[in-house]
Amino acid sequence: MIKVNTITQKDLQMIENIGKETLPIYYKIMDLYYLLLNKDYLCLKAIKNKKIVGFIVSKTFHKDNRNHIMSIAVLNKFRRQGVGKKLIDSLKILSKNKCISLYTQKINKIAINFYEKHRFKIMNEISDYYESLEDTEAVYLEFNSNKT
Repeated sequence: MIKVNTITQKDLQMIENIGKETLPIYYKIMDLYYLLLNKDYLCLKAIKNKKIVGFIVSKTFHKDNRNHIMSIAVLNKFRRQGVGKKLIDSLKILSKNKCISLYTQKINKIAINFYEKHRFKIMNEISDYYESLEDTEAVYLEFNSNKT
């Protein structure tokens, strides 16, 4: 069974390690600590067999009534086991009637397919979004429970 809980300060090293292992751009411990202190960020961890196996970080933009996914990651050996779905579903519940948005690399077809499977729609494509990566193109996706 997969449980989703709020990330705590004692989880930060593991969250950084998961990001480092699975993402081209990831948060360092001090960045994560700042996010935990900022009420506009929602930081959730996925736990399976008493081990943190994934996380999601989103920022609330109150003016736009939107939660923007800043980062989501699942350890490779726990992928395709419902962990990402559980994190997204938890964010949808906590977001209530807010739009949920995110950017991902255009070449990341696995991620794009995952989001589309969970009713996110591609709204835009952006060139040169990821300036620090070799593949700089991104897609912007949104989930809006009021429109789907």
